Amino acid sequence: MWAHIDSEEKETLATVVSNYSSKMNSISKKETSFSSDYLNKWSSWLKSVTSSFMTPFNFLHGVARITLSKVTSEIKKGIFGEISLIVVFAVKSLKIEKYVVCIVVILGGVLDLVGVRRYVIAHVKTNVIFPVGL
Repeated sequence: MWAHIDSEEKETLATVVSNYSSKMNSISKKETSFSSDYLNKWSSWLKSVTSSFMTPFNFLHGVARITLSKVTSEIKKGIFGEISLIVVFAVKSLKIEKYVVCIVVILGGVLDLVGVRRYVIAHVKTNVIFPVGL
């Protein structure tokens, strides 16, 4: 059947095929460009929304951390104050106040009673006084 087609018809058919291929390539390029542009804008929008939420949450985290550290500090002061008061009464009841020059508070709730010559004369652990050497 194609053998009986003259050259003018073949050229016309070739032109149709060429135009079709050109238009399809153009559509494919536009589709690729649109997809790429859309995905870039979508990604940018998501980053913007994420940033909008993260900024206040990070601020709140910082405020909470600072506030909690202040509360913790005040609780520690209260605990050390109570321990110091207990130690003062214990020192008076043991009648060793004339030997104690100062009370040193160590982290973990341990206190040291320091004597006149700056030696530790007793350790206080869990509200019980342990003389040094025992």
